[in-house]
Amino acid sequence: MSSSTETQITYIDICSAADMEILLTPPQAAEGGQESITYIYRVSSQQLCAGSPVFAVMLDPKSSFLEATQLRAHKRQQPPSSELYQLNLSDSGHDPTALAAVFYALHGANEHLPQTIPFEGLCDIAVVCDYYDCADAMRPWVQLWMEPWKVHAERPGYERWLLIAWVFGEASVFEALTKRFIRNGSLIDGELNALVLVSAGPDCDIPHAIIDALSKEIIRIGESLVPMYLEVYKRYEDNTKSQCLRLPGSRSCDDFIFGRFHRGLKDAKLLEDTQCLTLQYIVNAVNEILNSISVGMASALFDGQSHSRCVSSLEKLCLTMEKMLAGSPPISLASIAGGKQKTAIPGWDDILSGSGQKEI
Repeated sequence: MSSSTETQITYIDICSAADMEILLTPPQAAEGGQESITYIYRVSSQQLCAGSPVFAVMLDPKSSFLEATQLRAHKRQQPPSSELYQLNLSDSGHDPTALAAVFYALHGANEHLPQTIPFEGLCDIAVVCDYYDCADAMRPWVQLWMEPWKVHAERPGYERWLLIAWVFGEASVFEALTKRFIRNGSLIDGELNALVLVSAGPDCDIPHAIIDALSKEIIRIGESLVPMYLEVYKRYEDNTKSQCLRLPGSRSCDDFIFGRFHRGLKDAKLLEDTQCLTLQYIVNAVNEILNSISVGMASALFDGQSHSRCVSSLEKLCLTMEKMLAGSPPISLASIAGGKQKTAIPGWDDILSGSGQKEI
């Protein structure tokens, strides 16, 4: 059985004085005769160069890049070609609506842009702006579009805010999210790029620089947290010494504590490789185990006596682990290569200060 795929062409006239066309064919499963769509954006190379350093390198009249060379050659054709020079961006994987929105903004075609956009649209625009380094040129619109979604930034399902904050320089949001991901992230096989952001899933467009930084921080904190409970565990495991505060030298309560501690750690998989576990899970699990031991010790009698105060070191362990995790610093936006540290918004009196002065 054979199948054919038809291609629909959709033109988007971004600029009436366009000197080139940009082609985008989003990846689609063109099976069973399903129609694919190629979007052709008619744009001004000059406007793209003005708003995007990446396009400036690609298309500037003085650039030696292949695309710039081809564009110049196309404009010099004699007789002039009736068709515009075409640049194919299909391999970029950009969302067609997000790309159109960025192009409209870079051309000052504000009448084509909405006041609000969906969250996924904001994410897709962040991807485009990151790719073409045009976050600064998009700032007025992005500030407007981000505002309704900021209240959701730390809620489950909005993990891609990390990408948005990184691209558009929202340092406070970025740091709050990195702190959350450090607590709730885990590693697979210890590989830095195998970070699993809980609820975000593996395909969340988070740049590798951020993933690496988060992974390293998870490893660093884990290397401090895990030895804390293992050191206490090994003290109770050593049957040549007594930890009992009530009857020094007695192992009665030690054996009770060790038995519950061992069973709890084993059931929680905390005696194995813990890198696949989140830091928050480790702290919560140890806390539950030690609370269970404390409850048991409160009602148990050893040698006819209560040994409830023998769990004071365990209670201290819980507090120390919780304090370490809570006090772990976020990752600063400035520390991540490529992060956009948002500059101060100029005031009215600052407008002319950047224009330069010339004495006559």
